[in-house]
Amino acid sequence: APARSARSKYSSWRPRRNPAAKCAARCVLPPEVLEPSGMSWRDDDPIGFAYILCLGVTVGLQLACFAVAAALQFDKITDLAGSLNFVVLAVLTLLLAEDIGARQIVVSCLVAVSRTELAAFLLYRVLQRGKDARFDTVRERPLVFLIFWVWQMLWVFVVSSSVIFINSAGHLASPTLSAADYVGWALFGLGFAVQVVADVQKYLFRADQANRRRVCDRGLWRFSRHPNFCGEVLLWIGVYVAGAPVFRAAPAGWWTVASPLFTLAVLTLFTGIPQAEGQNAVRWYDGGEAQAQYEVYFERTPPLWLLPPQLYRLLPRRAKLLLCCELPLYAYRPSSEPVGGRSASSGLGEPLSAPDTEGTDHS
Repeated sequence: APARSARSKYSSWRPRRNPAAKCAARCVLPPEVLEPSGMSWRDDDPIGFAYILCLGVTVGLQLACFAVAAALQFDKITDLAGSLNFVVLAVLTLLLAEDIGARQIVVSCLVAVSRTELAAFLLYRVLQRGKDARFDTVRERPLVFLIFWVWQMLWVFVVSSSVIFINSAGHLASPTLSAADYVGWALFGLGFAVQVVADVQKYLFRADQANRRRVCDRGLWRFSRHPNFCGEVLLWIGVYVAGAPVFRAAPAGWWTVASPLFTLAVLTLFTGIPQAEGQNAVRWYDGGEAQAQYEVYFERTPPLWLLPPQLYRLLPRRAKLLLCCELPLYAYRPSSEPVGGRSASSGLGEPLSAPDTEGTDHS
C-alpha cells in the first residue's frame, strides 16, 4: 500500500490524553458543562472547546476586574488585568492540550514570560505615577469606563488566537520541530528584546527631569518613533510563524493571522501611534526649540519599523507610506484641534496639559 502523506498521518493520530487536561477543565468549568460521558464536547471539537472556554474566561476575568475598578475608582489594575489575561489563556490551553510537545511548551512559555514582564512594568509605572491619566474623564462614569474593558476583552482574545490554536490543535501536527518553529521563536525573541530595551530606555530618559521638553531620540528611539510597538508586532508575528506546522495540519489555523494583523491595526490606526501624534503633537508646537527638535525627529525617523535615519530620509513619500506605515494622520496640522486621548507608547515626551503619552499599554 502506498505510504500516507505526513499530513494524513498526523491528521488521524490521537495520542494518549494529557492527564492534566481533565483536571484543568474541571477546575474552570461547572459540572453541568462537562458531559457525563467524559467531556465528549471537548473530545469531539477540542479547538472549538478551547476558543469558547478562552472567550468565557476572558469575559469573566475582565468583567470581574472592571467591577473592582469601577466600584473603587481604582485604575491600577487595568493594564495588569489585560497583560495577565494572556498568561491565563496560554497556560490554560497548554494544560488542556491533548498532547503537550515542545512546540506548545515553548510558545506558551514565550507568551507567558513576555506578558508577565509587561504586566510588571505597567504595574510599577502606574504605582510610581499614582494613577492612570487615561481614565481621568471616565473614572466616575461606569458605562463609559466599561467600553475600555470590552475593548480589552477583544484585544486579548483576538491577539491570543494563534497561541490558542497552537495549543488546542498541536496534536494534529508532527511533533518534530521544523524551521518555522525556530524562525518564529527567533522573531518573538527579537520583538521581545526590542520592546523591553525600548521601554527601559524611555523610562530612564523620562526619569531625568532635564529631558521633560526633549524628544526621546536615544538608543532604539533613534531608529523608530515607537520601537516598543515594533517589538510588540514582531513578537506576535513570531507566534504566528511558529504555528505554521500546526496550521498545515489544520488549515483553519491560518486565519489566526488576525493576531498580528489586529495588533498592527490597533497600534497604527487606533490606540497607538495616532493618539501620540497627529493633532496630539500640539504640545510640541510652541514655536521654540522643542518644536524644531520634534519636526526634525519626525521627518528623519520612521513611525514603527526600525530604520537608520539616513536611509529613511532618502525614501520617497509613497515608500514611507507603503513600507513604513507613515500615514497622513500622523502629521500635525496647526489649523485643527487636538483629538485628545493618550498614546499607548511614545518617545515624544510629556504633554503640557494633555494626558501622558508614555508607556506600553497595547489595549
